[in-house]
Amino acid sequence: SSDTTCNSCTAVQNAGTGSTVTCTSDTDSRVTGCAPGYAVQTGAAGEMDTCVACIPDTYKQDNTAGPCTTCTADSTTSGSTGNVAASDCLCLPGYYYIGFLQQCRPCDADTYKDTIANAACTSCPANSDTDGHSGRTAVDQCICGPGHRHSVTLENATFSSSCVSCATGRYK
Repeated sequence: SSDTTCNSCTAVQNAGTGSTVTCTSDTDSRVTGCAPGYAVQTGAAGEMDTCVACIPDTYKQDNTAGPCTTCTADSTTSGSTGNVAASDCLCLPGYYYIGFLQQCRPCDADTYKDTIANAACTSCPANSDTDGHSGRTAVDQCICGPGHRHSVTLENATFSSSCVSCATGRYK
């Protein structure tokens, strides 16, 4: 053609660093990769590719065209989107995070975790245990041992749970 003017391609928002955008018109662009936390959504003929945020409970760590990765079992992103790392998937109550495996595992026996977080499990109060069960989600799942009873106290606006000795003349 005698037309010597080139038109700019329409940018693809959240395209990955180093990715290539190829276009045939101002409404038809293809992208080779999206930024971390985004995946390529291929447009139909005559429509642009887009980079869409990873949906809840998924993440994407790199600049590729690959899909978002689903969080491992027993974890969640708590509804957030555009997550960029496996550690953005937070362990459910009763589970703790093992970084080198990028997995959540049940809290060991005699421990519990009552929050959604990649935090350690908490030991049961003294004189209590989980009767050999793992994956406990609350301190009240720690059972007081023989000769002790469960006691809850309020101190500085914080509840505290413990197992205290039975009163003289009482047993358990």
